[in-house]
Amino acid sequence: MKNAILLHGTSCTPDSYWLPSIRKFLEDRGYNVWVPQLPVPKAPDLKVQLPFVLENAKFGNETILIGHSAGGPLVLSILENSMSG
Repeated sequence: MKNAILLHGTSCTPDSYWLPSIRKFLEDRGYNVWVPQLPVPKAPDLKVQLPFVLENAKFGNETILIGHSAGGPLVLSILENSMSG
């Protein structure tokens, strides 16, 4: 499955900064793109956001993860938790 997950930063939304442009770019190239509104965006907490993404995202061999600002540490946590076990 060719998909992408775009994660916004602190006090942002899926429509902040360059996220809509990247979404369109990837969709135009056949990607299924998920840009969620993360829980507690004003005070990002990996203990809340990580389970939300792991429970709701679709991952595959061709998944691209892109994080803006506080979305960066979330991407690293996703990778760390998806590679363990």
